[in-house]
Amino acid sequence: ATLGVASPDFTPRLVTTPAEEESVQTLLGGKGQREKWIGLAPGAAYGPSKCWPTDRYAALGDALANQGARIFVLGSPKERDLCSAVSRQMTLPCMNLAGQLDLGGVKALTRRLDLMICNDSGARHLAVGLEVPSLVFFGPTDVLRTRRNLQNVSVLEEKEVSCRPCYKRNCPI
Repeated sequence: ATLGVASPDFTPRLVTTPAEEESVQTLLGGKGQREKWIGLAPGAAYGPSKCWPTDRYAALGDALANQGARIFVLGSPKERDLCSAVSRQMTLPCMNLAGQLDLGGVKALTRRLDLMICNDSGARHLAVGLEVPSLVFFGPTDVLRTRRNLQNVSVLEEKEVSCRPCYKRNCPI
């Protein structure tokens, strides 16, 4: 800008390839007329202190499914048990895809979502990069440190917890 050159948009954006799109299209079918698609990503590679409880994810998934949404539980191969805990606790149908999609498949599915609900984790960054509206639970980290990429994100954090942000991977309390 100082040199008189138009400043580029530095918003992080991700793209998907035709092969990634085709793999998810085959798995799920088209996006035409359908219910709302909502992703639940209960994991966080950083550690359990970043994770909202599985029973709460399950209750939220049931509430949204009860309103007609199709629920997808997403996670990495290391998060299969965590995602299975969410899907087992749900009383309404969901599709648990934890560990079943490669990164390209996760991107292609995330791009189709109407909403991503996740912890402050990789799923959040994928959703932001694909411009998918997101509801993000923050735990031991500081929202202000990553505020630049929160355009389509609603942040849920407990501001009254005196120990935040502590950046601990396991919460001692």
